[in-house]
Amino acid sequence: MYMNLTKPLLLSLFTFILSGCLTGNVKQQEQVSYQYNPEHSLALNFMLASGTMVDDGEIKDAEIDKPESASSEALDFQQAQATRNLAVDAISLHDGISTLAGLRPPPAGVSSGFHGGMMLLSLFANKPRKPIFLRSHFVAFMPKDMARNQVEAAEVLREMLQVAALKALPVDAEVNHVVNEWKGLIGKGRKEHDVVTGGGCNNSYVMFHGKEDGPVGCKMVIDVLGEPGITKSPSWLGGEDAYFFHPEKYKRKGPGEGLIIARLDVSEKPNTGWPDLDKRDEIITGLGEYSPEKFALRISEHMPNWFYVYIAPTKNDPVPKILYQGEEYYFVKWKNESDNNITRKL
Repeated sequence: MYMNLTKPLLLSLFTFILSGCLTGNVKQQEQVSYQYNPEHSLALNFMLASGTMVDDGEIKDAEIDKPESASSEALDFQQAQATRNLAVDAISLHDGISTLAGLRPPPAGVSSGFHGGMMLLSLFANKPRKPIFLRSHFVAFMPKDMARNQVEAAEVLREMLQVAALKALPVDAEVNHVVNEWKGLIGKGRKEHDVVTGGGCNNSYVMFHGKEDGPVGCKMVIDVLGEPGITKSPSWLGGEDAYFFHPEKYKRKGPGEGLIIARLDVSEKPNTGWPDLDKRDEIITGLGEYSPEKFALRISEHMPNWFYVYIAPTKNDPVPKILYQGEEYYFVKWKNESDNNITRKL
């Protein structure tokens, strides 16, 4: 059963829903706003403000020399290839074995202490539960006047994410609202999915319960689970009362304060036996403009300035980064400079 809803129609629907949200007041504990530290990059300031990291934690800024001849325009990676290459070289992992052996410096954004021994190995291990700074996640400091309470704040953010996700899809994407209904020996069920087709998503399938043939495409999953906390936004966002969405604090295991989910799920052709992980990896590699990081980057472009995405280091890309307002922010800063916001806009 299919309902074909175009992106403009879905956008109009979500915009209408958002316009009906009311505002109000919520009781809260007294909080202190995190103050921007010019000694850190914007990326690290965000991590410290959200509690994802602490001073002298595992994720730190790397320092690189600023070219003497660089003008202010040359600091934009899009306009100065030499400057871009300098920063990218500084945050690249050229030889994993040498790095593990301590013969090379750690990747930018990873402290030398964290880089050594088993801690670096834990970065790449397939562990069931990793510390929050080893897991990519979304964070939001929603102004408190946007909702009457935490429940409504989660609903508002969910609708905003749905609008942003539709805008973030490539121009050739199509979205179908698909209903999966089934009957079995012990009952019946119903699930609804937003299925995205186009580009690399045409090589993926959506798993259907009780059927052998799920539709072609990526399953778009947008949700906010749980209720946010209440805090003060960081100083550069006004230092005002805010609903705080964060999956988990630094090294803390347990429920967070509103888990944000925004992704495109892929799967190999369903019901062909055991899961084919190599085939699934091949699909992910071929997603192109539909890849998880590019999708998250474009979502950040269409969200307010109180929302950002943290991309954790991985085996294939050991450089952590922040996705904010459509740009990548690295944990890198110029030596002896006050402007430490080294970015690359994609």
